[in-house]
Amino acid sequence: MLPRRDRTDSGRKRIRGSEVIPLREFIMGTRVRPTIVAHRGDWSDAPENSLQAIRDAARRGAEIAEIDIRRSRDGKFFLLHDSTLERMTSESGHASGQTLEELASLHLLTGNGQQRNAETRERIPSLAEALAAARDRIYLDLDVKDPEDLADVAELVAEMGMNDFCNLKMKVQGEGALSALNRLQVDYQIMVKPMTKFDTNTIDGLIDLLDPVQPGMVESKFDSLATIARRQERFASSG
Repeated sequence: MLPRRDRTDSGRKRIRGSEVIPLREFIMGTRVRPTIVAHRGDWSDAPENSLQAIRDAARRGAEIAEIDIRRSRDGKFFLLHDSTLERMTSESGHASGQTLEELASLHLLTGNGQQRNAETRERIPSLAEALAAARDRIYLDLDVKDPEDLADVAELVAEMGMNDFCNLKMKVQGEGALSALNRLQVDYQIMVKPMTKFDTNTIDGLIDLLDPVQPGMVESKFDSLATIARRQERFASSG
């Protein structure tokens, strides 16, 4: 059972209504239960990465929807996980080779498309449409498939006034990526979630690297749980 939506200590609603709090405030706040993230939206009754999947995730109690973002041939951003159209539509070819208008004409298949399910009324949405669908409903975890698009995505999110309610995922394994992360956060006032791998040889250096950023969330892989467990106090003291 998905949890009922709760409130912050101040009594403000976390995600619904006019008193939506910023994502960083939500993540850094005290919670007594897990946060539910719907991967590619709730695709049990709607196609993944569709507007309905985002709405359904919010309606069923998830706090965050993860979505995948690509750039079309005419420079617009749209939602699709794969680089090709085969799995989620009845068409074939590279998705980014299409214009946004062409992509928006394609009907998405039900669920995750892998069973060659029937077409739905849902179509490939633009990022702008997804941001509008999520507003005052649910936070968004933005997986931008091409790292070169991160700044342009952040700019669109900021233009739509959604920068406080989204986060960007970004691979961070060294100083260069951390500098880019800091620029995104400063320039667009959006929270960036580092994606990194902690292993025995790199974990201490990565904790030191991320400590000044205070990222709020880190999407992590690791070589073993013991590697993480042995640094429990270091993780806690680094926020």
